[in-house]
Amino acid sequence: MIPLDDDVIRSRPAPVTEALVLFNAGVHAVLLAYFVPQLSSIYQDLGFRAEQTPSLLGGASLAEIGLFLRSVVGSAFLHADWAHLAVNMAFLYRLGTAAECRLGPRRFAALYVVSAATALALHSLVILRFMPEMAGVPLIGASGAISGVIAAYALLFPGARVILVGLLLVAPIMVRLPAWFAAVLWLLLQVQMGRLALVSTHPDIVYVAWWAHLGGCAGGFLCTAVFWVAARLRRKGVGKDEHQHDR
Repeated sequence: MIPLDDDVIRSRPAPVTEALVLFNAGVHAVLLAYFVPQLSSIYQDLGFRAEQTPSLLGGASLAEIGLFLRSVVGSAFLHADWAHLAVNMAFLYRLGTAAECRLGPRRFAALYVVSAATALALHSLVILRFMPEMAGVPLIGASGAISGVIAAYALLFPGARVILVGLLLVAPIMVRLPAWFAAVLWLLLQVQMGRLALVSTHPDIVYVAWWAHLGGCAGGFLCTAVFWVAARLRRKGVGKDEHQHDR
């Protein structure tokens, strides 16, 4: 299911979210317009592969570090097809604009980057430990970072009502759920499917980066919590200063 609408008021523009959506869409459009014969090799070269991580930790050369960083960045802007892109961008635009309005562009950008990093970190950890046969399979898509946006949105607007649309078998459905409840359902699905991926051989399960979603969610949760604590401390500091001035 994807978010169609919500009742959160956007009080200002969200330039980071809008730029990310446009850039992701632009990259995919350019690839399909000019590089269709090379798509497989592009995904292999620029997608993130968990097998790159041990060499990085074991004293990699500058060239290896460069290739690793290229795959970290490149994988976040590549998508398998238009459906993959559309679902990711629907989540990013609907939830990201609200989160960015609350956090501000700089903090939102930081949250997005941290979530992307924690997504790849947990993905690598799980793949190398439990699914080593998948270590050479490239990971592509913005869903790891967007999972952090989902966590941030749920923490910032837990009572928001989100309209979700999807398919039940072949029938379209539309439901309105509190943000916190929808996020919990989404999180439980990722956990269950991630556990199933450890033992399954079905490609529709194994080739979805469930653990990257969970890693991104953790990064978004931690970033939002840190921002919240920092804001509370700043408010307390301002309150103390004003109190001392009054005295």
